[in-house]
Amino acid sequence: MIKFSKIVSLSGLSGLYELLNAKHDGYIVKMLGNNEPIFISSRKHPCSQIENIEVFTTEKNISLKSLYLEMQKSNTPLPDANQIEAIKKYFTEVYPNLDFPRIYPNDFKKMIKWFKLIQEHQII
Repeated sequence: MIKFSKIVSLSGLSGLYELLNAKHDGYIVKMLGNNEPIFISSRKHPCSQIENIEVFTTEKNISLKSLYLEMQKSNTPLPDANQIEAIKKYFTEVYPNLDFPRIYPNDFKKMIKWFKLIQEHQII
């Protein structure tokens, strides 16, 4: 089972990756759903652990993991990741304290896509 703390996003690359090892010049990762390890240069593709990503709210910012836990508890069906108005409506129901003006539409889309990947691979 993959630990949430090992899941990373690589700038310039789509999807999520499992961090296997970090080297001084890059990372050895596996794309979720793929068993083949690959080397990624840290200069070309900076790495962000999704465990450390925070989401803007109207109060204190929350971790992306906390938001995903709220999404997991919700009975509201996930919207299509390409329909921004449906996504905003979904988040209004699931977590109404999000600071909608400060979150880019592409970030909303990414949160939905990543949540689907995380669910698919039973990471949370």
